[in-house]
Amino acid sequence: LDAKWYFRVLGLTGAGKSQFINTAIGEPKTPTSKGMASCTYEVEKFEVTSLRSSHRIFLVDTPGFDHTYMEESEVFGRITSWLKDVHVNIAGIIFLHDIAHDNCSSLNNAIRTVQRLSGSHSLMNVILTTANWSNIEPEERQKQLANTEWGNLIFRGARDCRFFGTKESAWAIIESIAQQPWRA
Repeated sequence: LDAKWYFRVLGLTGAGKSQFINTAIGEPKTPTSKGMASCTYEVEKFEVTSLRSSHRIFLVDTPGFDHTYMEESEVFGRITSWLKDVHVNIAGIIFLHDIAHDNCSSLNNAIRTVQRLSGSHSLMNVILTTANWSNIEPEERQKQLANTEWGNLIFRGARDCRFFGTKESAWAIIESIAQQPWRA
């Protein structure tokens, strides 16, 4: 159990990043926003101890893109600085998107940032994850996403999943990316 795998959890403000992490670890360790105001300012890691794995799994909570109080460059800088400061290897990215949020411009900008953060790594370990599916027509929204940078990333090797707000759903997403993590 010496190997540690770190997965960045990224997305727009209010997408459900902290909620995903709290659900995966089984307790509310990171604050979640009420509404669309940002509440995550620092990058922080959380271990998923209840998931059976031959490796230690960490989810890295990040400030949201479209942050209420920070410029995009500051958010990007905090994420990249944290990685340099703590000297960890990122095994993949879980990008969360609130499916009810239909601002394609914000989504496209966030996905371009995900591309920058994934660097030269394969997009196979980028999981584009939709959340908050209640009251949404799935087929129509999936068609809309296909016509954004989201669809471009899927075409280039990223995978998409749905997060249903359950521990099992969170674990399935983590396990799908942990099968072939990025190697340094």
